[in-house]
Amino acid sequence: MKNQRSEQRAARRKKRNRILFVFLALFALIGSFYIYQMWNALAKGHDSNATKSDLRQKQVEIGKEPFTVLLMGVDSRTAKGEKESWRSDVLMIAAINPEKKSASIVSIPRDTRTTIAHTNGWKDKINSAATWGREKGVDPVANVRLTVESFLESVPIDYYAKINFQGFMDVVDQLNGVDVDVKRAFTYHSFNDKILNFRLGPMHLNGEEALAYVRMRKQDPEGDHGRNRRQQEVINQLLDKLTGVQVLTQFTSLTEIVGNNFSYSFSPSEIPTLANIYRSIPKESLKHITIEAPSERINGIWYDLVSQKERDRVSNLLKKELDLPYDQNKIEVPKAKKTN
Repeated sequence: MKNQRSEQRAARRKKRNRILFVFLALFALIGSFYIYQMWNALAKGHDSNATKSDLRQKQVEIGKEPFTVLLMGVDSRTAKGEKESWRSDVLMIAAINPEKKSASIVSIPRDTRTTIAHTNGWKDKINSAATWGREKGVDPVANVRLTVESFLESVPIDYYAKINFQGFMDVVDQLNGVDVDVKRAFTYHSFNDKILNFRLGPMHLNGEEALAYVRMRKQDPEGDHGRNRRQQEVINQLLDKLTGVQVLTQFTSLTEIVGNNFSYSFSPSEIPTLANIYRSIPKESLKHITIEAPSERINGIWYDLVSQKERDRVSNLLKKELDLPYDQNKIEVPKAKKTN
């Protein structure tokens, strides 16, 4: 009788183990499927032709060395439109130091007058670098990279990430919008010819509204400076959401969106490392650098003019963050603002 009960208990254990094994196998299969989907979607946007910066002896390793990422928001509505022509509506450089757990971010005003790469010294708005590259038979992203490196006095651009307007709106919508604090009330015409009203104070924005919020400039007395602050406000919030645990449940939809409207040069396998690095940086160690650039009309066209002294200041702040040789005498610390 005792042997019979022992055999029954052993049989029940074997049955439970088989059920557990089936469930584990099922979860592994489902997990593998989602990872496969995510990887395929992200791989669509990976630029495997991108090379290291000419200012580096070797490609820096994300997570092990300080590095830079050039963030570009382009004025094309869709991925198809990008193939024809695009300009950089947003240009941000993030200099990240994983060991120090710190980062410095600078936005370059899109109307900044500077020498464009591959034009024999021609000066134009920095947001035209991609167009000039296409005209000269040079990869548009590569031409933007070279132009930005020159403008920043040899700060290397190690990686880039580029998103178009549709991708930006879709990502904001998928992440359930963003919350902003509107400093000045204004109205703006959207792509769909809607009149959007932004009232003073806190507002919750969808993708279409968020795009208008970060693009508006002419109604802001601070011009590009005000616009850059709004861009940083929204992008910081999106990065917080994108690197949060909650986003795991939205991976499939997000990857479908970014696969068509997002391109980047770092390896897809490095994305989790990037997310971990961002999460590890305290808010007080995330510094925003503002470029002082008064506007001036030249031959009937308005430009933002950045002095050599200002370029040296910004360049040395970024080089300091990257542990590269820099000149402390050219850095004016009070102009490097931290986030709240």
